[in-house]
Amino acid sequence: MIFKPLLPLLFLALTACGFSPLYSDSDNQFVLTESAAVKIDPIPDYYGYVMMQVLENKLNPQKQAQPTRYVLDVHLNDIIYTDQIIQENNFSDRKKITISATYRLSRLKDSQTLIQSATSASGSYNIVSSPYATLTDQEKNQEELLQIIADNIALHVLTYFKSETTK
Repeated sequence: MIFKPLLPLLFLALTACGFSPLYSDSDNQFVLTESAAVKIDPIPDYYGYVMMQVLENKLNPQKQAQPTRYVLDVHLNDIIYTDQIIQENNFSDRKKITISATYRLSRLKDSQTLIQSATSASGSYNIVSSPYATLTDQEKNQEELLQIIADNIALHVLTYFKSETTK
């Protein structure tokens, strides 16, 4: 490898530009404490429950008991299914799933909006002759997409708290 001797210079360049990991030791406690103070408003339906569980585990992995200082409101939009591959007999072989959500993080004491954004994820599944296999694949795909959306939201919230440590 030609680039192996240049690796130390790359790390030096990263530290010089102000790069620091999201969970660096110095800021780790602040980010964990603030994210543990986020209350997630109830999200309706089964998929909302799944998303709430993932978000709670991401934002408060240590299960800290903190007084609520922030409220995270997540709205899951309708799941959109579109045909991807259409056969000559007008039946579909593959469906695309798109799940999107809007979310808002606000401070509890003054209701000030700190973050307001949207995220989405797409996936697809095959339609096979067995309805059970098709349904299982569809549900697995939906849960994986919800995981991706929850990861995006949690990352945005954690990044916000991380940015607050530099102010």
